[in-house]
Amino acid sequence: MVNEKKVRLMTRISIFEKNSRDREMVMSRYFIKDYVKYKGIQTVISSTICYWLAVGVYLYLDFEQFLNDFVESDYYEILKAVIVRYLIFCIIMYIFSFVVHSIKYMLSRKKILSYNRNLTRLARYYDKEEKVEKYGKKSRVRDFGGEEDGQDKGSSV
Repeated sequence: MVNEKKVRLMTRISIFEKNSRDREMVMSRYFIKDYVKYKGIQTVISSTICYWLAVGVYLYLDFEQFLNDFVESDYYEILKAVIVRYLIFCIIMYIFSFVVHSIKYMLSRKKILSYNRNLTRLARYYDKEEKVEKYGKKSRVRDFGGEEDGQDKGSSV
């Protein structure tokens, strides 16, 4: 006879494993602080690359105007403005990354907990089936003693 609850659990577990197991499992290996810091570092590195590429493209497209302004202006002020803008950009991107990855971690954590709960329930079903096969349906076996309820070893009646 097919147990409908067990089939539903197996279906839920299968759907989770098929759709999102890899992402959630990778996230679940980290504590939230470690995961968010790791993603923040990745964001700062990629933001640095993007910012300096954008500065390079700007200089390439408007190089003649840049040279005219560069000769007449203070080098320290130009460098200071570029670095301050870079730092502001990186801070904004880090805060954005912190918020996004914290939310992703929380949502992922809920899915992993649900997945683990379903696996535990399925394991209980298998344990119950194993006990029924081993001891029979009517046998009440104590967990610790191994004797059947209501019967003592010493009584011979």
